[in-house]
Amino acid sequence: MKIFPWTRVVLCLCLCLCLLVGCVAEEGGEPVSMDPQPGVDAPQPDPTPEPTAEPQPDPSPEAEPDPAPVPEPDEVPPAEPDPQPEQPPESEGFDQLFSEVFVAQGCTAGYCHGAGQGGLSMVGVDDSFEALVDVVAFNPMCGFEQLVVPGDPEQSLLWHRVLPVEEGQGEPCVPKMPAGTSGLSVEDAQRVYDWIAAGAPR
Repeated sequence: MKIFPWTRVVLCLCLCLCLLVGCVAEEGGEPVSMDPQPGVDAPQPDPTPEPTAEPQPDPSPEAEPDPAPVPEPDEVPPAEPDPQPEQPPESEGFDQLFSEVFVAQGCTAGYCHGAGQGGLSMVGVDDSFEALVDVVAFNPMCGFEQLVVPGDPEQSLLWHRVLPVEEGQGEPCVPKMPAGTSGLSVEDAQRVYDWIAAGAPR
């Protein structure tokens, strides 16, 4: 058989390779390592930790915080209502005054004004009212000319006639009535005063 020159070369190489592998196996040698040569440091991993991704904010809307409590103002005591001005006592009408004071004191009796004494006639309630209110006195005294000035007791002659004399006052300028007395009682005189001050209502 004819062998080509290049075939011989291949066969020689294969034979040498087989012999080399067999020798290594018999001697217990270690197979050739592909590791780097001894004494050469292998590349070490980078000890720097990889940066971690920062947490992203929650895209959901945050709940609004509760509003801060508003401090309650100090409790203010309710304002007291303004005191109402004292209302003057409701004045009685002339009818009651006539029966409880003038008639009771005998002013309408036949020995007094019931008979027209002193130019003043006081028989019934109606003619007595007409004879007193806004009437000029038959006999003016001490500068008081009108018997009853509605709303003004101090200018009314009737008030000064019934005003009781105070102890130690001396002789009054105006003679008192009922005749022979020092005037009406304080209570009855006050009723006459209040009636005139209220406007001498009927």
